[in-house]
Amino acid sequence: MTQIDNTQNLSIPKFQLGTHVKCNARSGCRLRGEVAQVIAIKYITSEYWSGWTYTIENLYLTMNVGEIWLDAAPTV
Repeated sequence: MTQIDNTQNLSIPKFQLGTHVKCNARSGCRLRGEVAQVIAIKYITSEYWSGWTYTIENLYLTMNVGEIWLDAAPTV
């Protein structure tokens, strides 16, 4: 599991299976990455949830305060 804390603007080439993102920044966190398939996305605690969109190749999330768990099939 990969855990990323207090990120403001994070851009990683590949989301790993079980990536855990925790955001405490007031300005929010933005994440981008390529995934082969998004299996499930759930947020645990989020005061302001801006929403998420994804395609089969790209995943883009925007959040302010809270935690996100990503379950994604690794890219090949």
